[in-house]
Amino acid sequence: MPENNDFNPRTSNDFSATLNAWMDSVENAVNPSVLERTEINLAGAKAYQTILQKEARSKHYDSHSKRRKDKKGVERPHIADSVNVSKGRAKTSHGSVDVGFDDKVGYIARFLNDGTKKMPADHFVDNARQQAIPFVIEAQKQAYDLIMRSKQ
Repeated sequence: MPENNDFNPRTSNDFSATLNAWMDSVENAVNPSVLERTEINLAGAKAYQTILQKEARSKHYDSHSKRRKDKKGVERPHIADSVNVSKGRAKTSHGSVDVGFDDKVGYIARFLNDGTKKMPADHFVDNARQQAIPFVIEAQKQAYDLIMRSKQ
């Protein structure tokens, strides 16, 4: 007569496969993919971009001043008009998104924000970052909720 064992390899494998499939479905429902994380971060970055542009305009925008020209004679954009949002590469970024100034005027924004030996610091970027926190979180929450609703 066979011995009564609680362990049955056939049911054990079925149970573990079922449990693994359930775990995968829970992970897919809770953890966003890289593209979904990029969408969520992009929503927050656009909210921050808007606030940074407004802060730069309110502190440093003068429509009557002459714009400097680069070596080719092309006018450089104002720092408020050069705030960009860029996504990282999908395979290496893990969903990261950057907000910053164009290379041609970014150094000017740093001088204005941090100050120089002859010019006091303005801290407009730091102030914009602090002001943007609740708006960025709200934008990211809305994007996350939209993605999660589409998964159901």
